[in-house]
Formats: sequence, C-alpha cells, structure tokens
Amino acid sequence: MKDIIEWLIGIEERAARLYMDAANCLHADNELADLLKHLAEEEQEHVKLMKDAHMLYRETPFIEPSVALDSITKDGIEKSFSNCERNLTLKSFTADHVHNCLVETEFSEWNDVFLLVINTFKKNNREFLPIVAAIQRHKNDIKCYFEALPGGQKFLDTIKHLSDILFNTILIVDDSPSILDFLEAIFSRKFSRIETATNGKEALEKINKTFFDVIISDVNMPLMNGVELIAEAQKRDPEIRNRFLFLAGGPSREALQYFDDNKLKLLIKPATINDIYQAVNEIMQRNKL
Repeated sequence: MKDIIEWLIGIEERAARLYMDAANCLHADNELADLLKHLAEEEQEHVKLMKDAHMLYRETPFIEPSVALDSITKDGIEKSFSNCERNLTLKSFTADHVHNCLVETEFSEWNDVFLLVINTFKKNNREFLPIVAAIQRHKNDIKCYFEALPGGQKFLDTIKHLSDILFNTILIVDDSPSILDFLEAIFSRKFSRIETATNGKEALEKINKTFFDVIISDVNMPLMNGVELIAEAQKRDPEIRNRFLFLAGGPSREALQYFDDNKLKLLIKPATINDIYQAVNEIMQRNKL
C-alpha cells in the first residue's frame, strides 16, 4: 500500500502541474483553460487526500492491498504525461496534445487505483467519503467538454474504444469491499455484465443461476472459502474449473499443493494489475477453443 500511495502522490502532483502549465500556455482557449485549471485544483485535493492516507498508513501499516502496481501499468500512464510535458516545451504545442493526454490518463487504471486507496481508508475516515462521487464528476466534466467541442466526437470515440466490451460475464468474489470495487472498476471496461459476491456461499448461489465466462475468487472468506466454492461448483459443472482464477494471500503449503494438483489458476496477493489482466485473458482464450 505504501508504494501505491507514494506513486499516486507523485502522479497527482505531476498532473496538477501539467494541467496548470497547459492552462497558462493555452489561455486564449477559455473553455479548455478553465477546464484544466479546474482539474488542476482537483488534483491538488487528491494530493492532500493521498498524503492523509500516507499518514494513516504509517499509523496502521498492517493495511495491505490484494493488488499491486506493476511497471507496465505505471509506465503506460506516465508515458502519456511525459509526452504532453515534452510537447508543452515546443512552439507547436496545441490543444490536441492536452486532449490526447486527458483521454489516455483520466480514463486509464490511474483513477481506479486512486479509488482503491480511498475505499481502503474511508470506512473509518469520513474525509474520504465524498471523493468517490467526485471522481465520477471529474470524468464527466471531461466528457461534457468533449461533447461541446467541435470535432470532439473523435475523443469520445477513443474513450468508448478504451471501454469496448470484449467479453460477456464475470463474477468477482471477495470479502473485502475495496477489492471488490477495484476489480469491478478495472473489468467494467472489458465485460458487459459484472456480478459480485462477498463469500463462497453467495457466489455459489449466483453460479447455480448464471453462466460466467470468468470467476475471480478470493481463497480465504467467511461462510464458504474459495476451495469449498469450487468443490461445490464442480459437482454441477466439472468444466467450471477452467473458468476460475483464484487470488490468495499467504496460502499454506497444503493450499498451494491443492491448487497445483488440481491445475487451478492461482495468483498470490498482492497480484499486479497486469498479471490479473493476463490471467483473465488466458482463461478467455483457452475457453474459446
């Protein structure tokens, strides 16, 4: 969690500087300059929240995420900022440079990771509660700007393309609300239908009613754990094992042996965003054959 928070502080500060510098450079374009100044102010608020989260983490360092940031995800987000920062130094800098940066960053995993931290701390810290809705307004402000912009449809089309539904249904099972919200957010761009469950018993009820292309499940959960869940699910559908992806934090040697013996896909927490994406893609490709 510490590494995620520190990265977010840096990227939010970087975004705030870039948006303000771009607003000053493009001051003649009133609508874009106003939007950028507004976004810069919001990013500064995000920096403050992440610094508060950093302080809280120092007081409760036992809070660890089930998901880790990987270099592929970070580099993809940072590359867009780097390109815009480099273009900002050129006389040929245009509004389209900013437009592309907004699309590539604001609609990436960046805000999903930010909300993962917020959701981790909001239960006992009310200052974090309003930010969840604010992030959605943040994105909507950008979409509204493009909707009113002559020629802005191409940027809206790009946003839509980034969110193109690739697969059909996914079930996410975890007793952590923050992890459920995070996984639901990152896969909302890939699946037309997402269901969630907080334990194996609840998940089994949904599996018995609905076909899911992929089932991502925690292992250690109340009422019915992940191992019990797949054992029960296979009684009805032996092939369902091929659609399961398990996430486990510190599994025992016996548990690891069980997953290995039964050839079940397992990622150890904290799993990186890219590893989770890759594992889900492998499941989808394998089951298409």
